[in-house]
Amino acid sequence: MAIALLSRKGGLRFIDAAHDVILRVPDAYPHPQVLASAARHSGTVLQAAEMVALYASAPKQPPYPWSMELIRDAAAGQAAI
Repeated sequence: MAIALLSRKGGLRFIDAAHDVILRVPDAYPHPQVLASAARHSGTVLQAAEMVALYASAPKQPPYPWSMELIRDAAAGQAAI
């Protein structure tokens, strides 16, 4: 995923890379499990609150945003690894 590549190769913190991609790429709204997986690949563990803030920063919100349950499950799943 582009966010993980920017983070690992570009020297950005994962949260900064994710924010940059979500702001710049049209309709970027990655699935919480994909976002959590990319974070793990970059050596970062995202908290649910960080994921919520990233999704809230998306300039174009989808009609059916990810549920809090899905976001919490994704965050909890990476913490267990």
